[in-house]
Amino acid sequence: MIVTNSGYAYYTLNELYLKNSAINTIFDDVQSIFQPESPIQKSMFLMFKMHFGNCHINQPKGNDIIGLDDVLEIKQKVYLHYLENKYKYDSLIASEHFEYNPIENYDMTEHEESTRTPDLSDETTYNTTQEHTPDLEHEITYNTEDKRTANLNDKTTYNSTDTRTPNTTETTNNEFKPYVKYQTVDDGEDVNSVSAYDTNGFTNNNKLEKDNTRTVTPILTTINNTPTGDKTNTTTTNTGTDTNKKTGSDEIDHTGTDTNKKTGTETTTDTGTDTTTHTGSDTTTHTGTDTNERDLTRHGNIGVMSTQQMIEQERSVADFSAVSIFFNGVKDILCLIY
Repeated sequence: MIVTNSGYAYYTLNELYLKNSAINTIFDDVQSIFQPESPIQKSMFLMFKMHFGNCHINQPKGNDIIGLDDVLEIKQKVYLHYLENKYKYDSLIASEHFEYNPIENYDMTEHEESTRTPDLSDETTYNTTQEHTPDLEHEITYNTEDKRTANLNDKTTYNSTDTRTPNTTETTNNEFKPYVKYQTVDDGEDVNSVSAYDTNGFTNNNKLEKDNTRTVTPILTTINNTPTGDKTNTTTTNTGTDTNKKTGSDEIDHTGTDTNKKTGTETTTDTGTDTTTHTGSDTTTHTGTDTNERDLTRHGNIGVMSTQQMIEQERSVADFSAVSIFFNGVKDILCLIY
């Protein structure tokens, strides 16, 4: 702590932290900008305190009380410093994330695109005449004779036997039902009685008297003395074996000579004119767009620096820290210089 002649006290950051631990929030507004992936809460304050804990904060106090208003004022100074130099710090942070090969100093990507729009017309004009005058004679001479000598024999030899052995029995069982007429005979007599003209009594003449007795006698119906009637319940049974057997062979024999011979001369003659004419125009047009694209990448060491020199430069780049530069800027606005 430094006390001026006017009685104001200037405390170090460590002393402020002991009096009010809320001082550790002064980097909360920029924590996510510089260290978004830090697993430690309040990591920027702890780092700043580690480097500049003994720095006297330019926040004069007339008493020993460090209130929240004092903390808020310091916090605002830190954030305002970032906003004042936002492009600078954002560019420094981005430079820490460039991807490159540290031992290469030449990296070029070339993109080429060409467009071709053809509007071409190919024209072919035909005006030709082809004339073909054939005067050809084709002669074909045949010296052939048609002669057929038939000396053919057809011979068929049969050596076969057809054998049939019938051994069948046919049984017919018919039930005959004859036709019958019936004759009816009544017992009694017919008597006719008449009376004379000179008597009151009757004498039998043709008087019918019956004793109501009738006899019915069946009589067979015949044709040529043969009874007629119906046949019912007819049964026919065939039993036995009927065998057909053929043995032997059939042969046909053709022998002799068949000769064909043709003689004479056949002449074919082609004469006349055959003309073919081609006239007119044949036009072909090519239109449209033809686009070609090409990407070319070149990288490596152009030779102005050795590989060892580029490694040494990479080590210097590795020592760079955007947070350290920001802390130095914050120190310049918060701390007294004695």
